[in-house]
Amino acid sequence: EAFQSQVQDFQKRVAALGELVQKRKKQLDDAFNGAQKQLRDALGEVIQAQMKEQGLNMVLPRAVVFEMSKEMDITQETLRRLNQRLPQVRVVISTN
Repeated sequence: EAFQSQVQDFQKRVAALGELVQKRKKQLDDAFNGAQKQLRDALGEVIQAQMKEQGLNMVLPRAVVFEMSKEMDITQETLRRLNQRLPQVRVVISTN
C-alpha cells in the first residue's frame, strides 16, 4: 500500500511537470511569434518604401529567384534600412 501511494505521488509529479513544460513551451512560442511579427512588420514597411522609391512592382525572396542581375538585388539596402528601423527586436516572455 505504501508503494502504491509512492507510485501515485510520482505519477502526479510527472503530470505536473508535463503541464509545466507545456506552459513554458507555449510562453516561448508566443515570445518567438511576437518577435517574428515585429521583424516582419518592420521589413514590410522598409520594402514598401523601397518599392515606392524605386518604382518596383514586386519584391521576391532571394530563395525563389533562380538568376538576376546585380542591379535588381535590393537585399543589402533592405538590410541596412531594416537595421536602422529596428536595431533590436524585443522578446517578451509572459510569466502567466
